[in-house]
Amino acid sequence: MMKFTRLTLFFLLLSFTVKSQSTDLPDALSNWQKIAMINEVWYKDGSRYVHSSFEYAGTGFLLDTGKDTLAITAKHILWIAQPKQLESVAINGQIEKWWLHPKGDTTIGVYLDQLLNEDETEMLGGPSGTIGQRDWLVFSIKEMMGDLPALKARYTPLAVGEKLYYPACPYQSKDCILGEAEVLSTEGNRIVFTKEVSGFIGGASGSPLVDSQGRVVGILAGTSFHPKNGEHALYGISTHYLNKVLTDSPHLNDPLIPIGDVLWPIINAKGIDEALRHWQSVKQSKISYFYLDLLPETFNAVGKEFMELGKYPEAITWFEASIADNPWLPATSKLLAKAYEQQGRKREARKTLEELLNQWPADKEAKEALERLGQ
Repeated sequence: MMKFTRLTLFFLLLSFTVKSQSTDLPDALSNWQKIAMINEVWYKDGSRYVHSSFEYAGTGFLLDTGKDTLAITAKHILWIAQPKQLESVAINGQIEKWWLHPKGDTTIGVYLDQLLNEDETEMLGGPSGTIGQRDWLVFSIKEMMGDLPALKARYTPLAVGEKLYYPACPYQSKDCILGEAEVLSTEGNRIVFTKEVSGFIGGASGSPLVDSQGRVVGILAGTSFHPKNGEHALYGISTHYLNKVLTDSPHLNDPLIPIGDVLWPIINAKGIDEALRHWQSVKQSKISYFYLDLLPETFNAVGKEFMELGKYPEAITWFEASIADNPWLPATSKLLAKAYEQQGRKREARKTLEELLNQWPADKEAKEALERLGQ
C-alpha cells in the first residue's frame, strides 16, 4: 500500500492539455510522436506491475550521447514495474524483457539491456528511499527495431522563463501528446515548470524535458506548485545527475542531506532563532540545493519533531517561518493549526484553518479539522 500511495504522488496526479503544435517547435522534436515511447516490462519471476490496472509503466525516450544511444525513463517507475520483493535499484539479471515502443505501434521499438546506474544500496522506499532526487534510469540497448529518433542532452543551467516541451504518453490518452511549459524556478537538480490542468492523466513520468534548441534538459518526475502563487505545477530532475552517470562519477546516488540534520545541532546549541537565521542563509546559496534537501516538507519535519517532543511553542514558531517562505503550501497551515490546538489555542487554530480554506476551499482535511474544533 505504501508504494501505491507514493506512486499516486508521481503518476496519478499528473495532468496535461494537448496543445496544437507550435510554429517554433525545435527541429529535434519534428518527429516527437516517435520520441515518446511506453515502457513494457517483464521480469524472470513472472512479475510485471504491482497493480493490474497498469498496462505499461510511464514514458521513456532515447538519448544520443555522441558515442552511443541509450534508453531513458524515470527511476520511480520501479515503484510499479518491479520484481517481487525488490527493495533497491538493482534489477540487472532479473529482467526477462524491457521494451520501449511508440504507443499503439509495436512494429518499431528498442529492447533494453543493462541498467547503467544500478545500485543495490539505493533503496526504493522507507526512510532512506530518496530516488526521486535522482529520477533517471539509464539503460544500454540490446536491440533496436526500426528508425527511432534520439535526443541530445544539455548540461548548462536553465533560466526562469525558458520554454520547455515534453512529449509524453498519458495512460488515458489514445495517443501520446506534446506539452509546452515555462520554467518557474530551478533549485539544484530540481526544475519547476508550468502545468496545464485538464483532468488527472498519469503515465507521463519519464518524459524528456526539451529546450527550444531541441536538447534534453531534464526528465519529468512529478507534481509541484508555483513558487509565487501556489498554482499547480510540475517538476523534473535536471541532466546534472545524468552527466554523473555518463562520466562514472563517484558517490553517484548519495541522497541529499535533510536540512534538519544541519539545523538540529544549531537548535540544541544556540536555539531556534539562530537555526532559522542559518536556514535563511543556506537558502540563499545555489550550491546548497545540490547537497541539502531544502524542500518545505523536509523543513516541516523539524516542526513535527517539536510537536512529538511536546514543544508546541517551538513548533508554532517553526511552522510560521515555513509559511512565511511558502505561503501557498496548505500542509504547513494544517500543521500550524494542529500545533495551536495541541497547545490549547483553539481560536488561533480555527483562524489558521479558516484562512487556509479561503485559499483552498476544497481541502477536505482542513474542513474536518475545523468542524472538530467547533465554535
